[in-house]
Amino acid sequence: MSKSGNKFGAPRNKNGVMELPFVLWIFFIGLAFPLIDLMTVGLRLTFLYTATHTACLRACRGQTFLTPVEGKPSCTMLANQAVQDVTNKFTGIHVAQITTQILTTNIDNSSQSRTVSPLTKPADVSKNTYQIEVVLACSADPFLPLPLPVKIAGLSAPLQVTLSDRQYCESPDGLTI
Repeated sequence: MSKSGNKFGAPRNKNGVMELPFVLWIFFIGLAFPLIDLMTVGLRLTFLYTATHTACLRACRGQTFLTPVEGKPSCTMLANQAVQDVTNKFTGIHVAQITTQILTTNIDNSSQSRTVSPLTKPADVSKNTYQIEVVLACSADPFLPLPLPVKIAGLSAPLQVTLSDRQYCESPDGLTI
């Protein structure tokens, strides 16, 4: 083995220390920061789904769909309040629109219809099932937006998503109000 080489006889790279900053820069800027941003967006999407699911669970327990009766909030009011409760706890999540609707499914032929207004006829649970569906148009911000020349959702711009959840209505008789 030569004095200036390794055991294979190749000369040693005396400038190896000079390459380290470039390798570290590529690692952090090219790999680590984008992955941190994507993980943060994924976590924020989980918070948004939690808001959607919580809103739907609360809304399906409402006694009426649109109008509060006897001091009890309606399904739409419960859904809106639940979304506010969850989104106020976290940063980087934004809800642009909340849609609460009734999903009616015919038991015989499985046909479905949606409406954002109360039912026109009383609920008939022998022919239909009734679900409350909450749909959120929302966005999740990246933790550290990267200054890229193009906008990439989740890395340099917010990720826009639409989330929905549905649950069976506990008081179908109140869906006409």
